[in-house]
Amino acid sequence: MIAETQTIIAISSKIVDVAQSLFRRKIESEAKKELNIIVDSVLSLKFDTLALQEKYTAIQNERDEWKKKAQDREKNLMNLARYERKEIATGVFVRALKPSEKGSEVEHWLCDNCYTDERESTLQWGSASIEGIHYICHRCKAEIIDHSKAPDLQDFAQ
Repeated sequence: MIAETQTIIAISSKIVDVAQSLFRRKIESEAKKELNIIVDSVLSLKFDTLALQEKYTAIQNERDEWKKKAQDREKNLMNLARYERKEIATGVFVRALKPSEKGSEVEHWLCDNCYTDERESTLQWGSASIEGIHYICHRCKAEIIDHSKAPDLQDFAQ
């Protein structure tokens, strides 16, 4: 497309040069009128071609951006596929690395809400209370309480 555009522009320029040369030779007035019409048409074609070239370049850039977004999304989905849903306490769910994916990575959990939105957000330890350990998602502000790690109330009775 770029090569064809450049060819059209070059031919257009030559036609304009020839037309102007003929114009300078003082051709009869009727021929001059026709020549002006040709020159105007060629110049219009040249500007239209340049405008099309700009649009074509913009479309190519947009296509490249969409390709990159698609590649990034595919990479993100492949990473998220490494995780599985895990119930850490009754009714409390997180996303944990599948056993086959752990390797040397430090054990961590992802927020189940963010995972559903195809986002990777690691749950951070917030605090501990009688209810259990509180984990916070800093992206969506969810608070997950791991009731399975609640202190035994008999420890407080003594």
